Amino acid sequence: MINTLTLNQRRAQSGFSLMEILIVLVIIGTIMGLVVQQVFNKGDAANIKAANIQIENIKGAIELYELNMGRLPTTEEGLNALIEKPSSAEEATEWVGGGGPFLKSMPTDPFRKQPYKYELNQSGEPPYYLWTEGKPGKPETRIGILPPQG
Repeated sequence: MINTLTLNQRRAQSGFSLMEILIVLVIIGTIMGLVVQQVFNKGDAANIKAANIQIENIKGAIELYELNMGRLPTTEEGLNALIEKPSSAEEATEWVGGGGPFLKSMPTDPFRKQPYKYELNQSGEPPYYLWTEGKPGKPETRIGILPPQG
């Protein structure tokens, strides 16, 4: 009888208490939260790098456009001027003869999957603004040749 009682006592003592299980779950949750946060921050860094590369490509296309057309695209024409033939016959001839289209397709910004913003600067330097608004709620991801905020 003594052996049986001792065996039952051991069974009651083996295993984890509810408090121990909850503490372990809180620790695991905290670790997972930190890991997920790091993964999302790496995603922003990759998107920033991709946006910078795309902006550099678009800037190169704008420079080619300016060399061949003798002017920058207007704000109204926007970046579509780099991929769409102008409607005027004279400009269409220069555009095609100058190597247009200057981009095969228009890249979209990696944050919002929308076209990059372009605006001709009428007041001097820089000659134009080219940017992405970045990730909503994260102003540090707004990059490019930025217009003045005001």
